[in-house]
Amino acid sequence: MISSNSGTDFIALAKASGHDPMEIINQPEFKDWLIEHLASTDLTVEFTKKDGEKRRMHCTRNLDKIPSLHQPSSSKTSSTTDAIPVFDLEKSEWRSFNLSNLTRIEWSLT
Repeated sequence: MISSNSGTDFIALAKASGHDPMEIINQPEFKDWLIEHLASTDLTVEFTKKDGEKRRMHCTRNLDKIPSLHQPSSSKTSSTTDAIPVFDLEKSEWRSFNLSNLTRIEWSLT
């Protein structure tokens, strides 16, 4: 079980500032920003899986945090779907989540 990292929740911030977080998340620039951000740090995301189950995942795309055995052979990140492949730091495996199913995006301010 992942405990909260006492980070800042993007979706809660967007709502508090009067914005619809899904309008922001659905912008292509947001996906690019998120992928770029994950390449330099780690985040905790919460999302609804296809079966309706809620899932919380501490993840990254930062190669410094991914064991060499699991590092990708290419750095291709573009996709026509809203799925983002990430390395699950708790399970030590690659997983993905869909932007449209996000309910929380949390990062530490360190």
